[in-house]
Amino acid sequence: MSDIRVSARTAARPSRKDVTALLRRRIGALSAVAILAIAPSGPAAAAAAPDPAQVNEFAIPAPNSAPDAITVGPNGVLWFTEQLADRIGRVDPVTHNVLEYPLRAPSAPASITAGADGGIWFAEFAGNRIGRIDPATGTVTEIPLPDPRSKPIRITSGPDGALWFSEPIANRIGRLDPRTHGIREVTLPTPGAAPMEITTGPDRALWFAEQTADALGRIDPRTGHVTEYRLPAAALTPYGLTTGPDHALWFTDYLGNAVWRFDPHHGVAERVGLTQPKSNPAAIRTGPDGALWFTEFGLDRLARLDPATHRITELPTPTKVSGPEGLAVGHDHALWFTEFTGNRIGRFDPAPTPPPPVRIEQRPPSEGAPWTNPLPPLN
Repeated sequence: MSDIRVSARTAARPSRKDVTALLRRRIGALSAVAILAIAPSGPAAAAAAPDPAQVNEFAIPAPNSAPDAITVGPNGVLWFTEQLADRIGRVDPVTHNVLEYPLRAPSAPASITAGADGGIWFAEFAGNRIGRIDPATGTVTEIPLPDPRSKPIRITSGPDGALWFSEPIANRIGRLDPRTHGIREVTLPTPGAAPMEITTGPDRALWFAEQTADALGRIDPRTGHVTEYRLPAAALTPYGLTTGPDHALWFTDYLGNAVWRFDPHHGVAERVGLTQPKSNPAAIRTGPDGALWFTEFGLDRLARLDPATHRITELPTPTKVSGPEGLAVGHDHALWFTEFTGNRIGRFDPAPTPPPPVRIEQRPPSEGAPWTNPLPPLN
């Protein structure tokens, strides 16, 4: 892997039309994703090519399946979505055998997560359904959403044991009870916010990226109260989102080619890493080595950001035009990722070392920083 350091730069801000066009391409699942990037001015530091043999790739049987999200299920098995093939895929972490489970078309499964009930849950964008697959039997159950405009795109298992999902077109956050299959959908305060990635934050609330509102959102799983935090103008399109080793939220900026850190206690965002132009950073996760790892869809690379020094290192995939997208940390401490355009599943072992302990100073959330909108309690 090679180190890159990029000096601070100013990027031209895309119009709402540009961002909306990007969103439609990313969630439409109708063709291979085109790259929409606003290249910052100024020279970028050159990165020497590391040995790509460190990355293993496993072909997906269905051609042009467009694998998107990936998660870890029981026994360390990897599960992933195939948007264009309307299938759920499974990779054995030991044998590397790939199995596929067909869904009722149209489906376009876009995101996947392991549920507290032991099932694998996924969001079907085109099918307007939330699905579940039994990892032991392969039996698929699908729950239709009540509103045909819902179009779920991202899903996560919440701290309350429910499934939480984002609806960018309907501008809502949804909740599904895994026992009763009861569904509640909450409209966001900001019109046209286009919520995308959703995750459990360090405060055990659900946090999500509002891609066209340039904001992060928070929903209390007990009360349904929504808070939205405006981001600085330099944050162009918040995309991937995760809780970091320092108990802060870290997110990628797909069009701004950057990684940001957000302090949930004070509502303060800081851009800590600028990637190469047209890198289009997508999914982001905390790795087994205590660093932040993310996929670079536009440059066919994995990247590592040191949370202490903010140094970024990059690793290319062996396949050209691979389009790395989803990312998960396996039980084997390896990084597993999807190659959206390469139609493969990748694996990389970062040779982890135990991260140093992090002392977190607990502070109450700052008052007056975000703007909030009270909502009726979730049932």
